[in-house]
Amino acid sequence: MRATWCPTAIRAILHNPIYRGKLIWNRSQFVKRPGTNKRVQRPRPQSEWITMERPELRIVTEDLWQRVQERLQLVKDIYGHAGAGIHKASLSGYLLAGLLKCDWCGANLIIVAGKGRKTKRKYYGCSQRFNRGACANELTIRLDVIERNLFAGLQRTVLTDEVISYTTTEVTRRIHERQAFVSVQGAKMRDRKLEVEQELERLITAIATTGHSDAVIQAVAQRQRELDQIAQELKAASGAGVELHPGNIRKFVTRRVSDLLGLLSVDTSKARAELIKHTREIRMIPEKGDDGRPYYVAAGGWDLMAGRLLLIGCGGWI
Repeated sequence: MRATWCPTAIRAILHNPIYRGKLIWNRSQFVKRPGTNKRVQRPRPQSEWITMERPELRIVTEDLWQRVQERLQLVKDIYGHAGAGIHKASLSGYLLAGLLKCDWCGANLIIVAGKGRKTKRKYYGCSQRFNRGACANELTIRLDVIERNLFAGLQRTVLTDEVISYTTTEVTRRIHERQAFVSVQGAKMRDRKLEVEQELERLITAIATTGHSDAVIQAVAQRQRELDQIAQELKAASGAGVELHPGNIRKFVTRRVSDLLGLLSVDTSKARAELIKHTREIRMIPEKGDDGRPYYVAAGGWDLMAGRLLLIGCGGWI
C-alpha cells in the first residue's frame, strides 16, 4: 500500500474556514450523557459562534473556496449521509465489498462513478486511483459483470455430483431435525391445549353456578384466545411432518445451487460474511488483450476456485 493522503484528512482541510482567513470558536460543546459519566460533543447554534477575520491566514481565494463548497454540497446531495462520501457509502450492501484488491497497489476496489458515463450502472475501480489519484490503474468494471462472471466460475466449481450429494444429505438431515423438533413442540402444544380446555370448562361451570364477574369473563376470554393461538400453531406445524422424497430434495438443491448469485443476493450481509471465510482477497489484475481491449483477471486467494478467472471489463480505460 502506498503512503498517501487520507480522504478524511483532506475532507477536514476542505471544510476548515481558516484557509479562507476566518477563525471560528464556540462551534461545539461537551455535555454529559444522562446516566453516565461520559461527555459527548454536541454542536452549538450558529448564533453562538464567535468569528474573527484573519486575512493573513488566507491561502485560497474566496471564489475558489465557494466553488469547493458547492462541489462538496453536490457530492452530499448525490451520496447523502452528510458527507460520508463515495468511499464509505460504496462499500455497503455489495457482495464483493472488501474482497477485491487492485493488483497494482493493493487497495480495495470500490464502487466509483465512471468518467463521462451517463448511466446508473455501478462500476468497481481502484480506491487509490479514484479517491487519491495515487495509482495508475484506471480500469473499471461493471458491478453486474464481475459478480456474474466470478460467481459463474464458483458455481462451475461447486455444481458437482459430490457437492450436490453432500448438500442433499445435509439438507435432509436438517429437515429431519426440524421435523423432530416440531413433533416434540406439537406434543407440548396438544398437552397445553387439553389443560386450557379443562380450565375453560371449570370457568364456565363457575359462571353457571355463582354468576359471572368481570374477572371471570376476562379469564374466559384469555383462555379462548390461547386456544385459538394453539390451534393456528398446530395447523401450521401439521405440514412439517410430511416426508420429503430424496429425489425432490436433490432437485431442490440442484436448482438453488444453479443460481448461486441469486441465492447469495437474498441476504447480502450474511453471504459476504460466508464468502470471507473462504478467501482472504481476490486480486484484480488489469491486462490488455491482443486487440488492445482491457480486461481484469481475478486470481488467487479463493480456496474454492483453482486457477484464474477471466473477467472482461466494460468501458475500457477511462
